[in-house]
Amino acid sequence: MNAFPCDAAELARTLFDESADALFLFEPGSKLIVDANPSALRLTGCAREQLLHRPMGELVRSEVPGDELPLHDAVRSCEAFLLRRHDEDVWIPVNLAITRLTAQARPLSLLRAQDLREQRAARQQPLQKDADLGRVLASVFDCVWSAESDAQGAWHIHYCSPVIETITGHPATVFSGNPERWLEIVHLEDRDYYRQQAKQLMQRIAPCVLEYRIIRPDGAIRWVRDSLRPRRLDTGLLRIDAVLSDITEQKRAAEELQANQQLIEEKWAQLRDLFRYTPVGLALYDAQCRYVLVNEYLAEV
Repeated sequence: MNAFPCDAAELARTLFDESADALFLFEPGSKLIVDANPSALRLTGCAREQLLHRPMGELVRSEVPGDELPLHDAVRSCEAFLLRRHDEDVWIPVNLAITRLTAQARPLSLLRAQDLREQRAARQQPLQKDADLGRVLASVFDCVWSAESDAQGAWHIHYCSPVIETITGHPATVFSGNPERWLEIVHLEDRDYYRQQAKQLMQRIAPCVLEYRIIRPDGAIRWVRDSLRPRRLDTGLLRIDAVLSDITEQKRAAEELQANQQLIEEKWAQLRDLFRYTPVGLALYDAQCRYVLVNEYLAEV
């Protein structure tokens, strides 16, 4: 029993017309189009009569400038080709394949073009998200960084947001290439503290916050806060995600507040002694004329 309900020519015509890919038949010698299926008409935006007897090279070109279109050869499925849309005068990225049909009364070539716009848009989404995230991280004042240890215990920085250069005066590449360089910018008086805290961090594998000073290339001293969150990976290696903040102005404000508070306490002590020991009777009353405070002279009187 014949497996096909129709003859070979009718079956070939049906497959040609029903294909979801754009199919073009053209003559290998002249490269003129002799037929195109409905998908090709939709993809190009052309009517059938606009495609017939048109050179195939006017519709398809390589994405790489200067590359010759291989219309004379059989080409396996590959990208890097564009198909022209007639109504919008734009070029569509396609996956292209060319097959030589030798069983015909005359030699013909079949060009298949698969629309790649949705695939490329899907590929670009993660890249676009990465780019958007990079712009966000570059616009904040804090530096986000991440590092992992290898089997030998050496650390490798996988990411460091660009603001690191604003904080330290060094580009991120200085530390990503050699994480040990970070210790070199830690203030000499804070290095022992930094080493001890880093060692405890590796032992406890628990979040911690470090505050210490760094020295910029211009000699300026800055206070930073490193908020570290370590975790053990499934591979057994260690990963640290962290946020580095410049807290120099906060430290200065706290020091000024502490100095002002100390000055106030000193002035108040002086006023208290003056009130207490002055040789004149002094007293403070509340609204009901009750004594709140009296000095020693008034008490003696």
